[in-house]
Amino acid sequence: MLAALSKTRTASGENVAFCADCLGYVRDVDAMFQKNAGAGANSQFLRYALDTSCRGRVLVSGRCLQYRRRFLENPAIFFSHLDSPYEACKAIQACN
Repeated sequence: MLAALSKTRTASGENVAFCADCLGYVRDVDAMFQKNAGAGANSQFLRYALDTSCRGRVLVSGRCLQYRRRFLENPAIFFSHLDSPYEACKAIQACN
């Protein structure tokens, strides 16, 4: 019983970390769009912002590449939720 609880907590902890990292990543990308207001819904700038925001713990963990891939599969989802990191991460199933 205790082992089952431990596994549940670990899985839950990993889900929380996956979601939290996504939120930070989206905030960084959003900040780049805020600083460059003329970028609008430019897909090239989106790629640039996704690439340059991929650093630190998110890069080392390998999660960044997963987020990047999911956002680039459907950029419209990302642009529609850019000002709401939780909704953006929820749209790519990084947060439940």
